[in-house]
Amino acid sequence: MNTLRAASPFLIFWVLTQAFYWPTWDAGFVVDFTGLLYRFDGSTAADIWNCFGFPALQQALNAILYGFYQAFGITPIAWYLLFTSLHALNGWLLYRFSQSFLRLHGHSSPDWISVPAVLLFLLSPYQSEPVTYRACLSFLLSGTITIGSLNLAMSWLQAPRNGRLAALLLLLAVGLFTFELQLVLPVLLTLLLLFSPQARAYRGRAFRQMLLPSYAIVLAYLGLNRLLLGSWVGHYGSEVHLRFPAGEMVGNAFRYALKTLFWVRDYPHEWKTAVFGWFNQNGLLLGATAVVAGLLIAGLLRYQRLPAGTRAAVFGTLAYGITLLPVANLYFTYLLHVQNDRYGYLPSAFLLWGAAALLSRLPRPVYLGLIGMLIAGNAFFLFRTNQYWQASTDVYRGLMQDYRWETAPAAYLLNLPDNYQGVWMFRDAAGSNMAFRHAMRYVAQKPLPDNQQIYEVASYNMTSPGDGADAKIDSSGQVRVEFQQWGNWWWHKGIGMGPGYETDRYRVDSKGHHYFLQIDSLAPGSVLLRQQGEQWHAVPY
Repeated sequence: MNTLRAASPFLIFWVLTQAFYWPTWDAGFVVDFTGLLYRFDGSTAADIWNCFGFPALQQALNAILYGFYQAFGITPIAWYLLFTSLHALNGWLLYRFSQSFLRLHGHSSPDWISVPAVLLFLLSPYQSEPVTYRACLSFLLSGTITIGSLNLAMSWLQAPRNGRLAALLLLLAVGLFTFELQLVLPVLLTLLLLFSPQARAYRGRAFRQMLLPSYAIVLAYLGLNRLLLGSWVGHYGSEVHLRFPAGEMVGNAFRYALKTLFWVRDYPHEWKTAVFGWFNQNGLLLGATAVVAGLLIAGLLRYQRLPAGTRAAVFGTLAYGITLLPVANLYFTYLLHVQNDRYGYLPSAFLLWGAAALLSRLPRPVYLGLIGMLIAGNAFFLFRTNQYWQASTDVYRGLMQDYRWETAPAAYLLNLPDNYQGVWMFRDAAGSNMAFRHAMRYVAQKPLPDNQQIYEVASYNMTSPGDGADAKIDSSGQVRVEFQQWGNWWWHKGIGMGPGYETDRYRVDSKGHHYFLQIDSLAPGSVLLRQQGEQWHAVPY
């Protein structure tokens, strides 16, 4: 009975997650995921040790990905259930941590904070990328490992048993070989130790047995990176991860917070550009930083006299900043939906928990009204975002199903969708003309002939499911390609095309709403294909 009672919140969170994410059940097999399957192609389990050629020590992550792929292939429902179940699990772990923290600090009714905080986290529209994009397993696992570790640490601080400590240190070690975000976990553990009222009597023991080994594991991991990869941090490398532009990072901390709490990324373009642009202004950035820092310092100085809800707000804010550190120096994207929302997944758990805790200090009717509005807003924007995923997947799979020119020596894709409302589709940032080919091979499982050339001439951002372009050849032999609708722009290599580009086979001259394609030599039997909705149409010539 106790086990069922303990598991019931997870079951509720799991059902709620399914209710909102079901439209995405066959989505997310795009971009980096097809790149992952390309690395798996022809490899064996032994290649887990070199991470299939990826420049990072992520053996634990690759073992899970490769094992799951070997067991289920690309069966959509299997991947969907894995990702949504992990998301629900992270919500449950956040719930358990919130309950323990608030009870330890004397809160008599922790559910008033814990349940709304988890609902905000589970239903945040900015979780749709890590929950749906199948290349984002690392972000979900980082959430599980980090919040799970905090739960273990909380239990150990209450009853210092060797088994709990060993599990905590093992989880940290495995987490480091899962994703680099775990580098900040010892800092979170330090914060938890400093905030724990139960740890006063044995902080020395906790420092020796929990913190010192944690930092030692991290240092050993960094040294192993340096030895094996030639860089202290893998993935993007030290020149990216160990770059600390203070103004940019603090500005991004405010941007992520505003996006998560007030849905700023979903505002009209002019509004969100203005709001996010505020934090490029030194005066406003310094002022906002001074206010937040002053409030945190005041909270820390008076911490022992604060109510439990306010203590949780202080801890949640600091934990948000700590977990954001590894990504705060990366580019903050806000023009389109979904893209790079994964970076805020773990930090948002602490931010939303802290926000719920702070709002709980208001009179109960006011608190319930505000938290209800926030949950409803999250639910609305999440529902809309998942509709984008569903629509993009219909077009993505439809275009692969409709392709029927396998016998042509070359196919020129004149308007390949890069994204739908920001949701990833056929993107090839390297410009290697492999996005459509990889999708056909690994997702549609209709590999194109090796001797067929695919040229992804131009990409674009779809804004509605029926978007497309017209194309015709003029008297000079140029192909004029023009959007059928307004609101799109031409892309190349994952960004705006600009004035155009040139290869050894053709030249593209962009005029904004249309572009001209000049092909040097068109092999007999080649096809020019324009896309409209879920279909390809051959351009006569």
